Amino acid sequence: SMFFVVACFATIYEKLWNEVEVYEQDGLPKSAKKTTDSIYVIAQKEKNYPQLIRSMVYQLKEDMSIDEDSFFVHLNQFKIFAKDCPDKVASSVAYSIMAELMQSYYQANSFKIDDRNQIAVNLDDITEWTSEMYKNVIVDWTKKSIEAEKALASTDIDMYRPIINNGKDSLLRSNMFDILANRAISRYGNSKSDSIEIVKIYDSIIRLNAYNREAAAYAEAQKAAYLGQSFDNILNRYSDTQISVYITYLKCLKLPKKQAHEICVQTLKSNPNNKYNSSLQNLLSSIEKPELSVNMNSLAYPGDSIKLKCSYVNINKLHCNIY
Repeated sequence: SMFFVVACFATIYEKLWNEVEVYEQDGLPKSAKKTTDSIYVIAQKEKNYPQLIRSMVYQLKEDMSIDEDSFFVHLNQFKIFAKDCPDKVASSVAYSIMAELMQSYYQANSFKIDDRNQIAVNLDDITEWTSEMYKNVIVDWTKKSIEAEKALASTDIDMYRPIINNGKDSLLRSNMFDILANRAISRYGNSKSDSIEIVKIYDSIIRLNAYNREAAAYAEAQKAAYLGQSFDNILNRYSDTQISVYITYLKCLKLPKKQAHEICVQTLKSNPNNKYNSSLQNLLSSIEKPELSVNMNSLAYPGDSIKLKCSYVNINKLHCNIY
């Protein structure tokens, strides 16, 4: 049956990746690469794109541990895959990885790249590119990684579980658009044009999660936090969601301690079983934590008074012993 075939290949991949892990732990990169190459061949034959992409990432990592110059060879492999792959989601994932790889390379080598002649370059030789060219291609690949909105939004993250660590709360990022869109946001900087793009991405996440109120509320809160806006309107509209407690926590971070304390206590009392309570509980513990700071002159002559300057929080009594 179809299930048996899928389960069978899942077992094969799991076995081979376990071998790769053992080889890496034993410091045997060549053996790890040989097994990874076997995974690549199987995944390519079966058109298992998540496993294929995972093997490509590992091949890059393993080759670079032996020869750093192999970076551009593997980057080109990703470029060909992203361009030619018939699967829009797999292609999008490849573009996302390429943008991350290129940004990491640029940041690691910016001291050399920024020092280059910023006009006359060989466009065909990526090692001669200017800083502006690197930045432009990072933005270009980032935009391409989230172009296929509908295909990405309709693809559950479980399909790409081999290459995704989504944490505990998959309800907030349940589809591949959520995953790649949040990765895309991290590729942008602090310029005005970058801010415009980031807001557009947040708006797309909100729009495509109209059916998922938890995810939509979370995205709206992220957008509000990014823009430095109030969370009150979001809390009013999404008061029925679990994530509203976490948004309350974000709100409290901006408030004076006394007001934040009151809201934390009230919210925890009203939502005793909410799965996001730990954020408020940790904040409450931080606010209630006793703190004391004592300063004095390092030198005092006989007969002089010694002045102590004490700053304290959540302390009712202070005893001072001088020896």
